[in-house]
Amino acid sequence: MIIDSHTHIDKANNVNWTPEQLITSMNEAGIDYSLVISNDVTHSSVEQVIDIAKNHQRFRAIGSINLDTFNKSQVENLINYLKNRDIVGVKLYPGYQDYYPFDERFFDLFKFCEDNNHPIMIHTGVLMVGCRGYLEQARPLHVDRIAHRFPKLKIVIAHMGNPWLEDTVAVMWKNPNVYTDFSGFFAEFSSISSQEADEFLYRMKHVKGLMGNFNRFLFGTDWPLYSQKEYLSVIQKIPFNNEEKNLIFSQNTINIFNLRLESPTLTL
Repeated sequence: MIIDSHTHIDKANNVNWTPEQLITSMNEAGIDYSLVISNDVTHSSVEQVIDIAKNHQRFRAIGSINLDTFNKSQVENLINYLKNRDIVGVKLYPGYQDYYPFDERFFDLFKFCEDNNHPIMIHTGVLMVGCRGYLEQARPLHVDRIAHRFPKLKIVIAHMGNPWLEDTVAVMWKNPNVYTDFSGFFAEFSSISSQEADEFLYRMKHVKGLMGNFNRFLFGTDWPLYSQKEYLSVIQKIPFNNEEKNLIFSQNTINIFNLRLESPTLTL
């Protein structure tokens, strides 16, 4: 089984991407399930993503925090969605919106997730031109403050903190409750070049040397920014052992997001 832990269905590159396009992409790549993440920055609300996931058995929804409309009821709504399994986790977008991920306004949500075994995903690394916040807010080192205060909270550092890979490894070394995904690493909306792939594999060799293994990594692409088929092909060139393959391509995502999955019908 292969699960893409990081996708979006929203407007990107002046295209309104659809669930049907994601299903087609998954079928072409041989991907069984995708986690679809809401993103108020690009106008896909939590409620929209929940509706999409309810109508497509191969999707699971991840909610998000929107600081533009942030209030106590937003946290309460996310907690209720988690309780009802409408969403399987929550993502933060520090940098895209002007805040740091350890903002105390999120602590009630973090505490609930820690106590009830729900994960938090955090954007880290590069930002698009024109973002309201700062690159500093998206550095993976900030995740250490959350992981230290909430040591049983499962946290996924999105995008490996690229370009700060060593910071991500350091945070993971110190905090066994922290994971990372492979998503969002290459030039967006273009085919992955052989030069990009070679550079990526070189950097992953360095990461393996620092970390020792890939046991706390998740497969993810950040579709529609990339072809899932191309992205999967590049990731599969990393010389994983059998345990790493099982954890990366399915089991970590199943365990972290508490997924209940059946064998999918590829056309649905």
